[in-house]
Amino acid sequence: MIASLQRILPWMNGFFAYLAWRLGGALVRLGRRRAQPPFYVQGPVCVLQTGALGDVLMTTPLLQALIARLGMGEVDVVVTERTAELLQNIPGLGRIITISRPLRWRNPASVLEYMRTTRDLRRHHYTIIFDTSRIFQSAWMACFASRGPSAGLRLPRKAGPFMMSEFSYLYTHEVPVDPAEHMIRQNLALLKPFGIGVTTERPWFTPTQDDQHAARTWLTKHGVTADREIVVVYPGTKWPPKRWHAERFQRLVEQLQSNGLSVILAGAAEDRPLAQAVARNVHPAPLILTGVSLSTVAALIKRARLFIGNDGALMHLAAAQGTPIVALFGPTLPERTGPLGAPALAITKPIGCRPCRLYHTRDTCQRGHNYCMDLIEVEEVWAATQALLRERSGACPV
Repeated sequence: MIASLQRILPWMNGFFAYLAWRLGGALVRLGRRRAQPPFYVQGPVCVLQTGALGDVLMTTPLLQALIARLGMGEVDVVVTERTAELLQNIPGLGRIITISRPLRWRNPASVLEYMRTTRDLRRHHYTIIFDTSRIFQSAWMACFASRGPSAGLRLPRKAGPFMMSEFSYLYTHEVPVDPAEHMIRQNLALLKPFGIGVTTERPWFTPTQDDQHAARTWLTKHGVTADREIVVVYPGTKWPPKRWHAERFQRLVEQLQSNGLSVILAGAAEDRPLAQAVARNVHPAPLILTGVSLSTVAALIKRARLFIGNDGALMHLAAAQGTPIVALFGPTLPERTGPLGAPALAITKPIGCRPCRLYHTRDTCQRGHNYCMDLIEVEEVWAATQALLRERSGACPV
C-alpha cells in the first residue's frame, strides 16, 4: 500500500501542478497584455537565478552584458544564500537579493519568504525582470513581481506525467531556445528581443588580491613552491551519479604525481570524505583543500596548470579562470553544461539514457551503479590530460 502511494504521489503532484498552470494561465491572461520590446532598454533591471552554484556561474555572462549596456548599479539579481558569494565582486552589479530556502508549498516559512521577496521586487519598479531559473516558482515570481516587461525561456518543463513547453502568460516575452543548446547561450538569448549585445560567453568570477594571497599562503604552508606546477582535481559534485569512481581518480592522481605534478584535491566541505578516499594509499599523499571560500578555491585554480573534474560548480569556476579543463560527463550533456571560455576536453560515452531522466530525483542510477561513469576509463582521461598539458607550457602565477 505504502509503495503504491509513493509511486502515485509524484503523478498526483504533477497533475495538480498542471491544473494550476492551466487555471493560472486563464486568470492571468484576463488582465495582462503582451508587451512589445522597448526600443531602448533603461535600468533598473533584475535577474532571477535561484539554482545551484553552476547555474549562477552560467548566468554571469548575461549579467555582464546587462551591466555593459545599462551601467553601474542598474542590474540586481535574486539568488540563494549559498550562491551569493559568486557575485560579491562583479564590477557594477547592483543589489544581491538572497532567499534562504527553495519554495515548498508545504513549508509556510518558504512561502512567506517567497511572497516577501516578490513584494520587494515589485516595489522597485524594474524596467524588465529576466528569469533564467527554469523552474515554476521563478516564473511565477517574474509574473507577480514585474510591472512591465518580463522575459523567460520557452523550454519543456515536466510536472508529473505532463510536459509543459510554454509559459507565455507568465512572461511578456517568452524566448524560444533549443533545449539542447548550452545553458549560457540560452540565457544570453533573453537579450535578443531587447537589442542588447553579448560581450562574452565565458563565466565570470575573479578572485580578489586577498584571495590570491590566501592561496599563495596555503601553498607555501604545505610546501608547494612557486616553481611547482599544480593540477586541481575535483572528485565531487552535488549529485552522486555524476561522480567518477574514487579509485579511478586515485590511479589518475598517481600518474599525475609520477610525472612531477603536485595534485590538490578540492571541493566543498561535504566532499572531504570523498577526497580522503581518493588520497588513501597514494604516496606521497595529495593535498586536500575543502570547506574554504569559493574565492580561495578560484585563486588556487587560477594558479593551476590544469583542472580535472566532474560536471559541477568547480568546473565552471575553472572555466571562469581560463584554466584548461578535462571534464568528465556521464548523465549530463557537455554540449549543454560543459565548460565555455577555456581550453577544455569533455570525456563522455554515447549511451541512450543520457540525459538522465532521474536527474536530481534519485541519488542512484536505475541500473544499480553509475553506469555512464563506469564507461570512462583512466587511460582516456590520462590521454586527454597529456594533450592539454602539451598545449600549455608553464603555470599561471597567482
